[in-house]
Amino acid sequence: MVKAKRLIVDGQVQRVGYRDYIQLLGREICVKGHVKNDEEDPFKVEILVIYDTEEKYKTFLERAKNPPFPASVSSIVEEDAEVNEDEAKKYKTIRIIRGDPTLELAERLDQAMYFFRSLDKKQDSMLEKQDKMLEKQDKMLEKQDLMLEKQDKMLEKQDSMLEKQDKMLEKQDDTINAIKI
Repeated sequence: MVKAKRLIVDGQVQRVGYRDYIQLLGREICVKGHVKNDEEDPFKVEILVIYDTEEKYKTFLERAKNPPFPASVSSIVEEDAEVNEDEAKKYKTIRIIRGDPTLELAERLDQAMYFFRSLDKKQDSMLEKQDKMLEKQDKMLEKQDLMLEKQDKMLEKQDSMLEKQDKMLEKQDDTINAIKI
């Protein structure tokens, strides 16, 4: 007998690319077996994983629990599986066992539409936030313009004060010169 486990994965794992992820994961970690949708429960997937070391199995299991978005795993039930040497040789990697092609395609298209709508809502929200940000930026620019106007007035007054100071200094020089004579 070879080392093998049957995993029943529960969560958002059908119609979200989870089986494809498991297939790639199996190839990366060098385990083999198969993955298929549970025909009776739309939230479960079954995985037969055949492995040669406990380390590979633990790595596979840990990563199977944490798939990329939009898939998510709520639980995995592990049970020992009996697989003989001849049966194990049939697998080169993890193989996806697919159901009726027409049904599989329709389900994936339905799921794709769901995610496109979700992305559309997020984009609308993002555009609303961008509009608010632009409004705030416009207000900030208005305040900056007011500040620059005040700064210009201040500079004019400073120039006027400097002119008066220059005149005062000239008068002071004239007075000092008049006193010397």
